[in-house]
Amino acid sequence: MVSKYPSNIVKMVFVPELNKNIWGGYIPPKKDEIFSSWFLRLAQAHLLKSHSFSKLTLEGYSLWNRDNDIYPNDFLIKVIEINTPLSPVQINNLFLINYEGFLFERINKQGFTIGLIPLKMYHRKRTGKGIMYCPCCLKNNHYYKKQWRVFYSIACLECGVLLRDDCTECENPITYHRLEQGNKNEILNFPLNYCAYCHSDLCKNPIRASKTILQFQKKINTYLQNGFTENLVYSHQFFEMLYKVSALISREHDTWGRLRKACCIEFGNIPTIIDKPFYLSTLKERIDILLLSFKLLENLTLFENIVRKHNIRLSELTKDKTIPFYYLNRFKLAK
Repeated sequence: MVSKYPSNIVKMVFVPELNKNIWGGYIPPKKDEIFSSWFLRLAQAHLLKSHSFSKLTLEGYSLWNRDNDIYPNDFLIKVIEINTPLSPVQINNLFLINYEGFLFERINKQGFTIGLIPLKMYHRKRTGKGIMYCPCCLKNNHYYKKQWRVFYSIACLECGVLLRDDCTECENPITYHRLEQGNKNEILNFPLNYCAYCHSDLCKNPIRASKTILQFQKKINTYLQNGFTENLVYSHQFFEMLYKVSALISREHDTWGRLRKACCIEFGNIPTIIDKPFYLSTLKERIDILLLSFKLLENLTLFENIVRKHNIRLSELTKDKTIPFYYLNRFKLAK
């Protein structure tokens, strides 16, 4: 799609039902769409690049040199509310802070939040594989979802396929905002289902997810939606524990490696994350680790038996930060 800018002015349209002017090219966000994806499509609808559109409408508010999907500041909420039909609640739903109280207790606005995949940003570049996608969803609807930034998302239940976190051709991260690069007088030459590096179609050859993976994903989605687990544990506490156990068994360590050694004895070889923290693992690296950790947390009797059998110290589980009381109490009784 190649279009020349018709002008450098964003035209407004008066909507009687709202009793206000809105951006003339306004399009609503799609189901679970993340802010950066919607804003890019919104700029396209105005026949402008996102940089030009933000310069004209957001007073130069910089978008792409930060993780702009984490949370909106008051200025951004106000501008979008004034110029679109969206309410503050609907605007907030575009951002990852909307998972607060479900995926994590409080979002860290200045750094890494457990449960969200970091982008590893360097200016406008993304060196980490922080954006995932379902090749089937993306093929049918060219936009990106919030849940594709969730660390524990590994499959799409609607399509029954594995998610991806890179281009299968060049293995580069997903950076759909860089599809705008090129002729400054043209908007996107490629739709959002193409790689910004090699321009390959991201949606080719989807891989069916196993029954085990789909069962895992169904539980994850249910906990995210309900805010609690089947044991009535708050979902953000469950996800905190899921990350803690996964991080422990993902690495070999002379002092803090008993749980990993015990799991290798009980379940066989476990992938190892080398030379980086677990939260920077790729999707491929973390799938088996997440599945095993989930198995242990869903069957705490099994987990307690492993702790008891292999004499795993409680300090290994509470290293760096105490664990939620429900789990702490269970493991104290198991010792």
